[in-house]
Amino acid sequence: MAASTGTPGPTDRAARLADEAGLGPWERTVRVNRAVDLDPLVNAIVGLVFGVGLAFGGWAMARGGAPSALGLLTTALGAFLCGRGALFALDAVSLGRRGRALAHLFRHGLVLERTRSRAWPVPYAHRWLDHVEWNPPDEPGSATVVALHVPLPDGDFARLIGRSDPDRRALAELAARCGLPSVPRPVEPSGGGPAW
Repeated sequence: MAASTGTPGPTDRAARLADEAGLGPWERTVRVNRAVDLDPLVNAIVGLVFGVGLAFGGWAMARGGAPSALGLLTTALGAFLCGRGALFALDAVSLGRRGRALAHLFRHGLVLERTRSRAWPVPYAHRWLDHVEWNPPDEPGSATVVALHVPLPDGDFARLIGRSDPDRRALAELAARCGLPSVPRPVEPSGGGPAW
């Protein structure tokens, strides 16, 4: 959740929603969930590149007289990776259609916005779900993931995720503004829910 230093102000929609909700003057805009938004794109590229390479390698082995089981296994693995890469590519396209995730901070609340889809005003006095941290089980040795769960007026919730130190500091600041402890509560790894 690194700060967007070049942002001159909130979007028109965020300013209108903040005014309607009585959130006060704008203070700054923070880009949120940057790493979460990039994950599907990176996974798509890696899956497709390795998948095509393995599928081509399997085909080349079969043409070159390598044992058929090895060529078939390599081609199957390549096809699997291509399929996974295509699924991640669809996810990346979906995130691209929703736009960047922004948190516009105002004196008495914030507006969470996807620049090409929806936006929600959330007063700081609103009931916040939690400020938590966990170590991802599928990424041994990786850094702790910190998240701020924000209930939205439509009954859903947003999960603002911080994986880098600047992101974690920004989430701690947001948590403190909302009356939560700035130190996240350790929990078991999160298995799902909307990352928004």
